[in-house]
Amino acid sequence: MSLRLKKGGSLLLKKENGLDLKNVVVQLFWAPSKIAGISHDLDVIAVETQGGDLANGRIGKVSTPDDVCYWAQKRTKSMFLPKDNRDGVDTVDGEPDEMIEIELGKVGAQTTMIPVFVEIHDAKTLGQSFDQVEAPQIKLVDKDTGRVLAESSLDELQSGSTSALFVVLHRSVGTDNWSLQVVNTGHKEDLEGIFKLVGAI
Repeated sequence: MSLRLKKGGSLLLKKENGLDLKNVVVQLFWAPSKIAGISHDLDVIAVETQGGDLANGRIGKVSTPDDVCYWAQKRTKSMFLPKDNRDGVDTVDGEPDEMIEIELGKVGAQTTMIPVFVEIHDAKTLGQSFDQVEAPQIKLVDKDTGRVLAESSLDELQSGSTSALFVVLHRSVGTDNWSLQVVNTGHKEDLEGIFKLVGAI
């Protein structure tokens, strides 16, 4: 069973048998631009952070830049980006254009959150925003079973947004219990701005 989460919705990351999930995949989808000569390169970024307070909108900071998984650092101790599509073209129907695999059992003991961002590469230079992107969508999938745990259509972003904080995985203090919360808030930050937000630079 899947659950389409709305903005602000949350989900405890459990298997159908009640056991904790160990491996999840964040999947990003979008379609090629319908405008000739225009393409959009969406990038997904996932970050291990500490000291956050989701109830008050704080997503924490990294302890080291090595805890950021993105196109230029595809593997961390707990995350792997195996696929980096540049334009939404040449993807088999139903398969994600880009994804990050997260092994929750390998997440650092001090990590309390994993915020997941999406940005349009070189958006400011190219004058692009999510308003122009075709059919953007994000899913969270149980890697071991393929079961879709949650999905969100990314059509609620503020006009002119070039990046967004889409979801946050967060762990209960002192436990291995993980939950997902959909934030789905657009921003006008580039990759450097996202890095500054989480203390990676």
